Amino acid sequence: AAGTEPAAVAPTGGPMVGARYEVRVGGPAQLFVRASRVFSERRALDPTKPAATRFLGVSNIPLYLADLGISMNLTGQRSFHGVVPSLAVGAGVASTLNSKVEKDPYKFGTTFAFSFGGGLRILPTDRIQIRVDAGTHMYQIRYPTEYSTPASDNTSVIPAAQPKNFWKSNPSITAGLSYMFFR
Repeated sequence: AAGTEPAAVAPTGGPMVGARYEVRVGGPAQLFVRASRVFSERRALDPTKPAATRFLGVSNIPLYLADLGISMNLTGQRSFHGVVPSLAVGAGVASTLNSKVEKDPYKFGTTFAFSFGGGLRILPTDRIQIRVDAGTHMYQIRYPTEYSTPASDNTSVIPAAQPKNFWKSNPSITAGLSYMFFR
């Protein structure tokens, strides 16, 4: 679920698919690497046009997320009745690869991202686990200066006082099935 932003031109929320690899590094800590794709859309605007005619349409622009981080089991190396709660923090990138739309100066590009959250691992057997995680990816939005320049009708996409750069939080809930190879 993508967070809101004043111009509503950044990638929107949508279904997400991905993969996660995790390895225990000592005690209750795991090192993880994740990569995912969000099936998102992006609104395009021509800031030089009056407000009534500046909307250019919606494009399917996938958002790619990749991060490296550490998670910590809150119950240590044991489970509580087959359930292991955990907390995680990571850093990586968010990218649309190419989100440029003709006549719209906004481009998401590739930006640094933080991630944090928590979840539950359910252990029905020694080798299989079910994961349910809730978290967020935070990345920076950068509006072009054209978005605050008034058009012919004296309106702009964003007010001049609006910050051109700010951090956006994008919460998500994921579920997955894992197989532990080296147990």
